Amino acid sequence: MKRASVAAGLAQGFVDFAASCNADRDRLLADAGVTGDRLVDQDARIPVAAYKRLVRGAKVQAADPALPLRFATQTRFETISIFGLIVHSCA
Repeated sequence: MKRASVAAGLAQGFVDFAASCNADRDRLLADAGVTGDRLVDQDARIPVAAYKRLVRGAKVQAADPALPLRFATQTRFETISIFGLIVHSCA
């Protein structure tokens, strides 16, 4: 059975956003059990469980329970994934 995963580009984008909202990047990654080199390739995958730990930790560190919603509304999808570039290129 395959394990659920998230694109590393999405995780990197979220970590960058969280850091801009006063979350500590290194602590987020350490608490989630993810090393920064795993996020270099946007198309790589990380376990969903690790992404959930990133999100939970970021909400606490930034003292903002709506942080994931703000990330979704304030981030340009095309900067995170090739899929975003394709979507924004369509009529």
